[in-house]
Amino acid sequence: MWSATASIGGSWPKPPGTGGPARPTLPEIRRERARKGVLDTTGYTEEPGRSWLFRSIGYGHDESHWKDVVSTLRMVGYEGALSIEHEDSLTSSREGLEKAVDVLDRAVFDTQPGDAYWA
Repeated sequence: MWSATASIGGSWPKPPGTGGPARPTLPEIRRERARKGVLDTTGYTEEPGRSWLFRSIGYGHDESHWKDVVSTLRMVGYEGALSIEHEDSLTSSREGLEKAVDVLDRAVFDTQPGDAYWA
């Protein structure tokens, strides 16, 4: 139903002596997005060169975001299924699904609300 996304930046310089990629600054991320746009056609297996990635639930938006989504769905009367779409290239389908279920399991309500006895 939803795919969470997270910015990872582009081809960034390595910090001296670390051998690893430097964490991009917000201005660098904005420049990369401005250059490639949100319709980035870089291959899905070229994660460092993409301006965005599909991420597993809980890795793009935190648990509080998903609690807000579930609460809003309840407020508007939705009682249907929540579907998990896995397209996260940083984890296996199994692990991505297990972690998404774990986050959503804590976010979804188990019971129906009762009478507002306090009102």
